[in-house]
Amino acid sequence: MVTDQQVRRLFMFNEKEKSKTIAAAKAGMDPKAARNYLKIGELPSQIKRVHDWKTRVDPFEKDWPEILEMLEINPGLEGKTIFEYLQQVNPGRLGLFIAEDNNLGQGIMLQGTSGLHPLFPVSLCWD
Repeated sequence: MVTDQQVRRLFMFNEKEKSKTIAAAKAGMDPKAARNYLKIGELPSQIKRVHDWKTRVDPFEKDWPEILEMLEINPGLEGKTIFEYLQQVNPGRLGLFIAEDNNLGQGIMLQGTSGLHPLFPVSLCWD
């Protein structure tokens, strides 16, 4: 990944050096990436695109109102507990694979732009 500092150095070396390849090498960048940044004329932090699309279907979409209600009543509920409850209420809809990291979750709540999102300590599959 190219940093803002590398691109600033590239812009500086591009004015001093005869070749863009030499300027890229001095800035610590790949020549092809350097050509792109020289063409765009902006720093990497200025051209980052916000990730606002879903990469997969939310398996808990139908359950969010019930999950939020449970968390309002008992904010200390762990994600694992909620997930086990959902498995009992809807058997077969949410499958369980081997946990990738047993230390994930522990009832961690993130306050994101779209509200509260519990983290579940398991890899999920669904129908």
